[in-house]
Amino acid sequence: MIEPMPDSQMCLTFAGDEAGDASFSFDEGASTHFVLALIATAQPDVLRGAMALLREQRGLPADYEFKYHKLSSAGLRRAVIERLQAMDFAVYALTVDKTTLPVYLRALDAHSLYALLAAELIVQVPLSEREGAILLLDEFDPRGRALLALKRALKRRGIRRGFRKMLNVRSRSEPLVQIADLVAGAILRAVAQGDGESLSRLQHQTRLLYHFQVETKNPPS
Repeated sequence: MIEPMPDSQMCLTFAGDEAGDASFSFDEGASTHFVLALIATAQPDVLRGAMALLREQRGLPADYEFKYHKLSSAGLRRAVIERLQAMDFAVYALTVDKTTLPVYLRALDAHSLYALLAAELIVQVPLSEREGAILLLDEFDPRGRALLALKRALKRRGIRRGFRKMLNVRSRSEPLVQIADLVAGAILRAVAQGDGESLSRLQHQTRLLYHFQVETKNPPS
């Protein structure tokens, strides 16, 4: 098991990214599943350094951006995921099978669906770990509409953020978000394709894997 998260006096850094898409246009190639993953660490610079070392050891350019779907060979995937196994971070993730969502949720635009699911994931993270932390989210859209929608969703539901900062960042320039992308991609591969090899290697770091479902009440008889 990974080390417990530090006490509230030591603030954490969270980074988040998604895999799949927030569209319901399945006939046009939209993914059936959508995944949001957050990683939490008390040593963000150590993780950034570890990713830089990984690039160097693999002979990759200094500005190479790690993305799960770019790991074209099984050998490269295994090597990268094995390196993540040695890193100290915790995973909180949400996955949803979009084909099971009711009609009223399918009417949401991509920003609103993202905000709804991100809020659902955030509320699963203990407030004691969110308190005073920084949340770095991959830039879902250039204008930050999804982040604004998320902040509004949390306020509307009366969910205490805890985070002292919630920021959009570009994954190319933030290795922590690249780690979150690798985690999200591993989860998507497991739930959508039935290939759980990568995810199984991250099992000891996974605090939460939340399968989002909407409860439907049986009609009265």
